Amino acid sequence: MAVEDGVVLGRLLGQLCECGYDNTHISDLLKVYETLRKQRNVTVRKLAEGNGQLYHMVDGPEQQKRDRMLGEHDWWDDKRSFPWVFGDLPYLHELYGFDTLKSADEAFARWCDGSAAATA
Repeated sequence: MAVEDGVVLGRLLGQLCECGYDNTHISDLLKVYETLRKQRNVTVRKLAEGNGQLYHMVDGPEQQKRDRMLGEHDWWDDKRSFPWVFGDLPYLHELYGFDTLKSADEAFARWCDGSAAATA
């Protein structure tokens, strides 16, 4: 997430410079950055919390059930439900197929359009 955050921040600041904005717009752009990154960070944090539960179960009946479910899970079946997102193929495609640069470009374009409209 830190790498993605850095990529997005660099992209937004780079676009700010390329479009001729000066540093008085940085605080507004940082609000765009915060809004853009918040949901993605919350989603990944929830995944990490779930993985913590999944990987750190105390040995016993729950752990044995987990091990059995992991062994029986068809990892390539994107229609089968699984109690942990770790085994949810569509979710993983969405998570790891996320286009960070595209999201930054779209957010900047929306901000830029709104900023231009506000100054017109």
